[in-house]
Amino acid sequence: MFKYNKLTIEGDNNIVLQDVDGQTITDSFENFLKKFTEEKDQRIASLERMVNMSESLSRLEVEKAGRELHDVRIEKEVLEKTVRKLVEDFNGKNLTETSGLYKQAFSLFTSGDLKTAIEVLNQRNIDDDLAEIEREERTAISKLEKSRSARRKLSEELAFKAQLLGVDSLIDQARQTFERAISIDRNIHTVGGYAFFLHFLQDYQNASELLVELLDTDLNNTEKAKVLNELGLIETAKNDFTGAAAHLSQALKLAGDNNDIHNLGMTNMNLGSVYTKLHNFESGLSSYLQAEKYLQDVLTHSVSDSNINSLALAKANSGWAYLELKQFEIAGTKYAEALNLFGDDRKE
Repeated sequence: MFKYNKLTIEGDNNIVLQDVDGQTITDSFENFLKKFTEEKDQRIASLERMVNMSESLSRLEVEKAGRELHDVRIEKEVLEKTVRKLVEDFNGKNLTETSGLYKQAFSLFTSGDLKTAIEVLNQRNIDDDLAEIEREERTAISKLEKSRSARRKLSEELAFKAQLLGVDSLIDQARQTFERAISIDRNIHTVGGYAFFLHFLQDYQNASELLVELLDTDLNNTEKAKVLNELGLIETAKNDFTGAAAHLSQALKLAGDNNDIHNLGMTNMNLGSVYTKLHNFESGLSSYLQAEKYLQDVLTHSVSDSNINSLALAKANSGWAYLELKQFEIAGTKYAEALNLFGDDRKE
């Protein structure tokens, strides 16, 4: 059975032990330490007597006793420091919720019975108990993952509802629904969707803040590139072309790392718009031509109205850049190619 379940240090020299009924006893550090040093105290006293009886012992015996006395005193000092440190570690700790073996060993420790305390702790099957803890942890993690997944799905459903409300021009209801979705789970669909909605409402400041916050969450590279692209578009709308170029360049690198040719095309197109707004038509043209290349590749693999329109827009933008650079013949060719693509789209 265990007796004490809590130890508290009071002042510089008192130890208070509390039993399971809440009753306390107070002892000095000095008396508490004597429980552990009793054997060494006895040995020290015996060796001191031997050294003091030098007239009845040989010089070698006295020297040997003196050396041993020195060693035992050091051992006692180390033992006292170790026990004091252990007591300090237990200061204020309540063992009520610990195992019976732990409490029993602690009570034995407070009585100075180290060997029995160790024997009690040796009864603990650490491997089996650890295996049980790990099983419980795996179960808890699995439950947490399911909970997180359910929370995310619910938030995404609300974000979808908010988008529908926005399309139906129910702006205030859409705002409230987005904010409710975000309160349930902050992810690319809720925060990103709300930022896109605010961008549409020209609330650029709040949209930017949401996207910057989103970048600090656990996004994959595709999601991060999407957020950076949206940030770039918002900053372009705000005439913050330096910020837009920086974020779009980051998005371009991520799209390249992922070999995402569609995003490479669209990001180059957005970056080209930034350069042309800065009247840097050479850089703008370079980005538009890169966009054409990637979007042509996209169209080769997947023919759709959306992909046709994207390539047509890239060609029209290239035509505009050539026009600004006074290369009228090439500009005309690009515009004609764009019109042909738009015509093909209408035929579809």
